[in-house]
Amino acid sequence: MKISKSNRLQKSIDGTDLVENVIGQIEEDTRIFAITRGQISMIDAIKHTIKSVSRFGLPHVSVWTWCVADYEIECFESLVNHNGISGATLVIDRAGSRRNRELMDKWQKRFGSESVRLCMNHAKIATVSNEKLRVAIRGSMNLNYNPRFENLDISVNDGAFDLINEIESG
Repeated sequence: MKISKSNRLQKSIDGTDLVENVIGQIEEDTRIFAITRGQISMIDAIKHTIKSVSRFGLPHVSVWTWCVADYEIECFESLVNHNGISGATLVIDRAGSRRNRELMDKWQKRFGSESVRLCMNHAKIATVSNEKLRVAIRGSMNLNYNPRFENLDISVNDGAFDLINEIESG
């Protein structure tokens, strides 16, 4: 199989720095693999990506998670209240939805009744997209700070985003 430049990993990082320095500016060819020690949460990665992608227009965001733990509520609500988002989708496990009914109501009030997808889910995925950039964020990290080894993969305008979007829309 021939590997084109656009499919190669752009950088691998020991991600012990601030999210801005680990991820950097998101570009059309960004491909990152990082291992952190918990310094970066999924919310941190999402918010940084929103900020970077927003230079090309307000993005749509999707978040896939199992549930929102009690200690993650503040992190999650900061995303619900983020003004730099055109729309959002939440893919969450049915059990997590029942456990977090008040948060689900806030999400749906902000982003619409169809913005929550319930299914059996344990994935930790996010997407941030607009007309120019379609960013897929995958990792082991929870929504909030977790001082453990975690992995983070970010790619732009590739099949990972397309697959996530296709499943999310189904």
